[in-house]
Amino acid sequence: MSHFTHTQSPYSTQDTNIALAIRPCPSQAQLRSSPKDGTIKEFLLSLKRLLTSIDYHLLLWSFGINYGVLTAVCTLPNQFILSHFPGGQEFAGHVCLTIIVAGMLGAVVFGVLLDKTHKYKETTLGVYILTMVSLVGFTFILGTKSTILVYLTAAALGVFLGGYIPVAYELGAELTYPLSEGTVTGVMLIPGSALGILFTTATTAVLERWGDVAANMVMCGALVLGAGLTAGISRNYYRLRANTLLGSSSKE
Repeated sequence: MSHFTHTQSPYSTQDTNIALAIRPCPSQAQLRSSPKDGTIKEFLLSLKRLLTSIDYHLLLWSFGINYGVLTAVCTLPNQFILSHFPGGQEFAGHVCLTIIVAGMLGAVVFGVLLDKTHKYKETTLGVYILTMVSLVGFTFILGTKSTILVYLTAAALGVFLGGYIPVAYELGAELTYPLSEGTVTGVMLIPGSALGILFTTATTAVLERWGDVAANMVMCGALVLGAGLTAGISRNYYRLRANTLLGSSSKE
């Protein structure tokens, strides 16, 4: 009997080890699953807070409108320009390049301005209104057939269209701190992408039927709505407030 017990114990121990390797104990299972579960729970809580914030909703849709207009303007420059400059494909390409390069410059300029002033809502609203004004100017300058004026108004339009995006991201980060900025900006791009398709399709239809002035006026009307939404955003700068308190406590 003792021999039987002696011969079975190694196998019994081996089976136990295999079982432990295959099926972790409850504490091990909890340790393995907790980081993933915590990440998912954190993301869902962040999403819930975003979707229940009135200020973020206002920014979300005003950003979507501006991003949609930017998409349409960058997609349809040939149609706008060639109606006034027949055979001006090369000129249209240069105008589009001007808008893009000016947009990069605008992003840098307004980023520095925000860093110096911390006027997030005011800067966002100001850039929004100037985008609308420059689009109106671009629309009617095309009719003058002056290449120099077209370049100048295209540059102004690019500065404000391109400069708005990082400014809006910064405002979003302020309104939703301490939530992840990646989540905040990622959600903002959803209506922006959808409205980009909508504006491009609608603008093309209006352009073909009523001309470039009517198409641009549709986009200007949308920007008026977006500016109104931006004006309704409150100045709850949670990130700036936290940094100010942290700076005060470190000095003490």
